[in-house]
Amino acid sequence: MSRGRAEDLWARYLDGQALTPEEKLELRRALEKDPTLQADFFEDKELHGLLGASGLTEDEARQFADAFLERIILERDATKFVRLVDSRIGQESPSDPKKKSTRRARTRQARGVWEGSVWKLCLAAAAIFVAVVGVLTIASSGPSPDRSRDSARRRKDELAERVEPPRSEPKEKAPEPPEPGKRAVPVKPSEKEDDLRQKAEEAFAESARKLQQEEERLRKPKDPEPKPDRPAETPAAPRPSTPEKPPTAAAVATVERAEKEAYAVSEGQKRPLRAGDAILSGHGLETRTQAVLVLLYPDRSKVELGAETVLREHSERGGKDGVGKWYFVERGALRAQVSRQPKDQATRIATAYGEATVLGTTLRITVDPDPKKGMRLEVEEGKVRLKHLDGKTVDVPAGHFAVAAAGVELASKPFSAMEIPARPDGLPYDRTCPVVYDNDGVRDVYADEYVLALASAGEISLRGIITSSTYPASWTKEYITDRVELVAKARRSGMRNLPDPVLGCTKTLRQPPTGRIEDTRPLLSQGTLLMVEQARRATPQRPLVVLTGGALTTVADAFLVNSSIADRVVVASMARGTTKLEGAKDPWASFIVLERLRYVHFTVPPPPVSPTDFAELPDTEFRRALLEKANLVSEPTRTLFGDGVPCVSLMRADYVLRSRRVTFNQWVPSEDAPSVQVPGFKDDPNGRAWVVSEARPEVGVEELRRALRNPAVWGLKSSK
Repeated sequence: MSRGRAEDLWARYLDGQALTPEEKLELRRALEKDPTLQADFFEDKELHGLLGASGLTEDEARQFADAFLERIILERDATKFVRLVDSRIGQESPSDPKKKSTRRARTRQARGVWEGSVWKLCLAAAAIFVAVVGVLTIASSGPSPDRSRDSARRRKDELAERVEPPRSEPKEKAPEPPEPGKRAVPVKPSEKEDDLRQKAEEAFAESARKLQQEEERLRKPKDPEPKPDRPAETPAAPRPSTPEKPPTAAAVATVERAEKEAYAVSEGQKRPLRAGDAILSGHGLETRTQAVLVLLYPDRSKVELGAETVLREHSERGGKDGVGKWYFVERGALRAQVSRQPKDQATRIATAYGEATVLGTTLRITVDPDPKKGMRLEVEEGKVRLKHLDGKTVDVPAGHFAVAAAGVELASKPFSAMEIPARPDGLPYDRTCPVVYDNDGVRDVYADEYVLALASAGEISLRGIITSSTYPASWTKEYITDRVELVAKARRSGMRNLPDPVLGCTKTLRQPPTGRIEDTRPLLSQGTLLMVEQARRATPQRPLVVLTGGALTTVADAFLVNSSIADRVVVASMARGTTKLEGAKDPWASFIVLERLRYVHFTVPPPPVSPTDFAELPDTEFRRALLEKANLVSEPTRTLFGDGVPCVSLMRADYVLRSRRVTFNQWVPSEDAPSVQVPGFKDDPNGRAWVVSEARPEVGVEELRRALRNPAVWGLKSSK
């Protein structure tokens, strides 16, 4: 067979074309007789594989490299190469209609032997170029030398296990039977062919050895080349470094509730907060007048910031120095319900006067810029350790408080030892206290409108609106409907900060046979639970003020549900009687309030109010509701501000002229129904109740007009 014929068969084989049995036999005989042809074809097969790998993906190229290395190891002796080619040719089917010939194969078929030689030269050049690029890539930008050597060594060891130990040579395949009509050509080995085979094996062994040496040389790390001495160069000016962006702060809490102006503060920038906003670690928090901000944590801990409160920093320290959540309160009030914490992740609340360490409890902290007032800690549940800046510590249990301030002894004291805020009229509350409004009817008083106006303008913190009634069910239903409609009209008129009305108790409490308050069975209304929740957030110093003009059933029921609120609630009610609680619609509830809570009993006449007082109000649904209410009475000068008297005392300390302290004396007959017993009073300078018997009516009228005409009620700016 001529060399050109052998090259043509070889090219077709490389391109995956099926050879006939006669062509296979011709190619095998040519390889066995000509060692030079074996060497050329072996080189051609390597180059063909390199070119094929140049267009593969990264994973395919890696597979090709492993396969190429395996082929080198397996084909290091010429005998195996010849047998390998022979076996692979034998495995090819005579024809495969599904297999498509490549473009390169179709080109070769159209060309002659001379063109095949030219193609081989081009193929070799391209393969050398690809190989050089591959070598440079491995040497410069590939894996580290150590890793490359380890990877190559690992592949070699794995392949060596597959090749070694030497196995017996596979048996020669039986000659294929000749096709019908053709004679088989016998192959007779000769001594000359054996010599040629031996020379080919030696040549291939030498080629494989050189290839291995070159591979190891490329895998070795290059030694740094010595650089010739150069004159010292002037160092270039350092390039300005781009400041790294600070890591993104993690969210540590979510805003559950935000009323009025509440902000997150970071790097001097303030971001208004709304319900659902995330609070980031390291940011500060700030609230303005009458604002409320409630934060909820993933562990169900809850923190509430009162009005005019500044947290300089709020962060999650993740156990560093034994601290989890960390706060620094600059001023204001903070109430925290802290879920049980791991010992190495205590919640710590720091101030300029001291710091409180919490593992799980409910507490309230107030901070005053005045060093003499300093930091006050009040513990509702659990135990908190308070540390003064001078290093002294005190453990404060539930129901106790402690103060860290200049000139004040650091000691734990019961809530009962707290001082009541001083007022000229001596009453135990002021406008800064949280408020719940509880009444029965709506149509006979202006108290609802006055309280809603104060809340809308942000002058009071209205925490709840309750309808309590011991009257017939039809009346109670009317009261509820009227109050819900009034609040809706107020909101549509532009008024804000108005909670949804809820239903209080609609039955009276029953005195137990034992006559003991503690044995009384509570009624458990929605208004009851609201009062308990709000009272737990209050303090003896800033108690929850319940403004009412009806029965005292719901507030008494709240005490029965949770007696710990006793020092945190003050009830202010409009009623009759200077020596007894006359007109009580629930005598046993009145007795419970008189005995267990702080109670202010107003017996003064209400200030006179005229429809002309509403002439200057904006023309809204709310104003029209006020005028409609005035038309319900027959006398134009008759007042409808009766139940609003306690509300005025909340805002104006100059309203009350005379009051005295009293306590329960005995049960006495009611003037309205002599068969009904009501609680009687007696004077007691240390009593828990106050009886207000004289006030300035003009102050009441002035206050109602001022509150309703305040532009802030309607969301308008003052013209002053």
